[in-house]
Amino acid sequence: MKQVTLNDKNYNVKTTLEEINIAEFEQAISVFNSKELTQLDKHVQIISLLSNLTTDEVEELDLDTFQELIKEISINDFSNVDEGHLTPEIIVDDIHYKTKANGSEYKFTMKELMLLQKAIETNPNGYIIDLAAILFKEDDGTLLKESIEFRKSLFKDKITMATLSPYILTLSTYLEKQKSKV
Repeated sequence: MKQVTLNDKNYNVKTTLEEINIAEFEQAISVFNSKELTQLDKHVQIISLLSNLTTDEVEELDLDTFQELIKEISINDFSNVDEGHLTPEIIVDDIHYKTKANGSEYKFTMKELMLLQKAIETNPNGYIIDLAAILFKEDDGTLLKESIEFRKSLFKDKITMATLSPYILTLSTYLEKQKSKV
């Protein structure tokens, strides 16, 4: 978390995967991938998204502070993600959700891969919430559409990207290996 001061008021800006939840990350990805926005507009909107600053307030920041925030947000946290550390369990609203992660390994089922492929193709900027809802389940959790939708609504603001980043890398690595076999 980075604190900035504007007009004698302090504001916090989320700058790490531990602070950014799934919904914020997916919104930032959508802004980043926008073809209508300039690079500066994208940075202004992302800083606004990750803070309690309006876009007008972000535009009032001095250039040094603005550039420092961009640098901190842009540091590729994914390069520091430990693919070998897959969080096997999370607790959301006092309910335990588990994956089939075994240490540093995750073996995807065909059903999971089919659901993930559909989510990625349907919404390339917003599939991360699907990843969470497909992989993290209650002990008796299912992959029925209604169950996945419930978990998506529950997880979007409550799971940070620090938890999901290793799974994204694991999925990417898995898909790359499968592509090379074809």
